[in-house]
Amino acid sequence: FSDDNNNNNNNNNLNNNNNNNNDTKGHIMISYSWSQKDRMRQIGFHFKSIGFPIWLDVEQMEGSVLEKMSEAIEEASVIIIGLSSAYSQSQACRTEAEYAYRLKRNLVFVMAEDGYVPKGWLGALLGNKLYYNPWESSNGFENGVIELVKITSKFAQQNNNNNNG
Repeated sequence: FSDDNNNNNNNNNLNNNNNNNNDTKGHIMISYSWSQKDRMRQIGFHFKSIGFPIWLDVEQMEGSVLEKMSEAIEEASVIIIGLSSAYSQSQACRTEAEYAYRLKRNLVFVMAEDGYVPKGWLGALLGNKLYYNPWESSNGFENGVIELVKITSKFAQQNNNNNNG
């Protein structure tokens, strides 16, 4: 979900787990500020390329942005949050993250801005959880993203087991 500065309100659900584009429950939602769109979309498209259903804002969305965002959170098995100063300053991003937290969604954090230290509400949300930075890997993004994929897969599988049991 893009922040308040995104005048286009770009959102779209990308789903490749089956042929029914309306069946998106259990997707991985990518939550980020517009200023980190390139990095966070790289993560989203990586997950999509290896077979995960993702929700990522990439095309014009009609209707209520708030309604689409809340639906995406409600149906997500995992939400990947891109940590950045712009994310922490965006009311839209804060609304999204706090709603996900309130619904007890699995949150995975990615350092989307080099040198950023989470403070305030975003620092409190992160707490003592780990964050991932796949761009820091000396072996490149593809190797750096492996741990992120592992933890996200674990949360998604737990969610699927809870829904099927």
